[in-house]
Amino acid sequence: MDEKSNFKLMQTLEAEEEQLGIQEASKEVINNMVDEYCKGKPREEDPLCLCKEGDKYVAIDDTSGDCWVEEFDTKLKAIRWLEGKED
Repeated sequence: MDEKSNFKLMQTLEAEEEQLGIQEASKEVINNMVDEYCKGKPREEDPLCLCKEGDKYVAIDDTSGDCWVEEFDTKLKAIRWLEGKED
């Protein structure tokens, strides 16, 4: 992918993140979300989160209160999953 295409893709991803309300979070925030879910504590803020861990992206969808967690090779795949558009 050339630099211009990559730039356009990044702009598109950022717009989709904003539109869906996807919050970029730290590893600590992601771990806290999972811990709170496991302890039965309800969460109301930031139901869609994304975190970069090494060369992977971790996405959390807590819109149903079930704290779904998935790991992806790319940010695009993580956002598509959060949109409900798995490849």
